[in-house]
Amino acid sequence: MPWSSRLNAEIYDRFVREHGVYRWLNEHLVEDAEIAAARRILDLGCGTGATVSACLARMTAGAEIVGVDAARAMVEVARANLHDSRASFEVAPAAELSGVTGLASDFDRVVSNAAFWQFRWPQRVFAGIAERTSPGALVAFNIPAERLVDEEASVHSFQIALDSEIRSEQTGGSTQDPAIDPGQLLSMAAESHLEPVARHRRVYQGTQGELVELMSIPAMIGRVAAGLDEERRDAVLERVRRRIDPDERVEVPWVTFVLRRR
Repeated sequence: MPWSSRLNAEIYDRFVREHGVYRWLNEHLVEDAEIAAARRILDLGCGTGATVSACLARMTAGAEIVGVDAARAMVEVARANLHDSRASFEVAPAAELSGVTGLASDFDRVVSNAAFWQFRWPQRVFAGIAERTSPGALVAFNIPAERLVDEEASVHSFQIALDSEIRSEQTGGSTQDPAIDPGQLLSMAAESHLEPVARHRRVYQGTQGELVELMSIPAMIGRVAAGLDEERRDAVLERVRRRIDPDERVEVPWVTFVLRRR
């Protein structure tokens, strides 16, 4: 599993702390999910705890949050980062919520930041969410606009340079996960009694340098440079750094979906 190594977790955690995109995403996610009014919150793909931390800042004293991630290394870093009695963590894939013993079945909020588009079995994730939530619960998750078939997103100099450098190392250039059809995704959600409430498109103002550092996370570069070993991936990123202006401003659109459990 690409996210499972301790080194990957530590590099990811450093990126989250040093750059603004995850903080920006979490601020909007917490607002869209109305976390201040929540009693019991579930964070899917919790990573090293950034979203849990953002929720804790808005939660009431009596509320609780559980972070769930398939990568034990990520959860271990999250536990080391956060020492709040309202927060706890579980190691489990998002598609296997029904198998997590001791996990509550009356969550009134579910959030997932910068993770849902990477879940391989969204239909099973929705089914697990339905099983673990009470009627009226809000579910909020975000997806990069470039991963959605009905959204537009600019191609940045960094992306062009990265694809070119990967192509120089292997035939076929960089690889991408299949684009997501929101209609199909929401149809899956509807099968689990989750109906759409809102859809928000927002644009993050970042830099080319931040995009390069994001790809320095082993699991991230591994998604687009499959087949290259660590040394060749590092060489690719170094050449990309030399080709782009790290201070050049870029706009990166994200789309947040808010659903309600019937």
